[in-house]
Amino acid sequence: MLDLGGDLAVMMYLSKGILCKGGSKNWLYIRHLGQPTVLNGEEAVLWQESRFHFSYTMNPSEMAIVQKLVRKGVAVSENGRSELEKYHALCRCSIRANPNFIIGLKPFNALEKRILTWLRKTDANLSLPELICLEDKGIKPERNLLYRKNSTELFKLIYPCYESIAGDLENKMRCSIARQRTIDALLELLRRKRVVII
Repeated sequence: MLDLGGDLAVMMYLSKGILCKGGSKNWLYIRHLGQPTVLNGEEAVLWQESRFHFSYTMNPSEMAIVQKLVRKGVAVSENGRSELEKYHALCRCSIRANPNFIIGLKPFNALEKRILTWLRKTDANLSLPELICLEDKGIKPERNLLYRKNSTELFKLIYPCYESIAGDLENKMRCSIARQRTIDALLELLRRKRVVII
């Protein structure tokens, strides 16, 4: 850990992007929002370390490498390790259902199933605050809210006021009682490779 003026500083980080074929642990080809990025050496090792969960830097050298990954757009980081900081980090990510998911794993809990249904069937890139809002309001992924043709109705439920904007929702959902359980379910889906962070 890095000592800054007597305070222990920890950088929490999460990898972004999709690993393409052809790489190895020490040489990775990452696709992020259509942009190819090649990582090697310690950058590749640290990216792999946080591919399916939040990881933490252990020394100043690792912090510097993570900062490089953030500048390249293939990681997101926060100083510290609180649940609120995880929320802020995930708000800067795009969350997608993994199109290459494996069938036959143990059953999901109800919330994980709802999140996965929203991500797979809305044809919209729902953000973390939007997913929390749906859970907060008890809105279920029913047919009349799924698919592109129903996206207007879905977003009317998330943003009932015409003046509502994404930044307002992010601030509001940080205090939602549904925030932590939604994040926990999302991270479990990431751990089980059912979602990707890009």
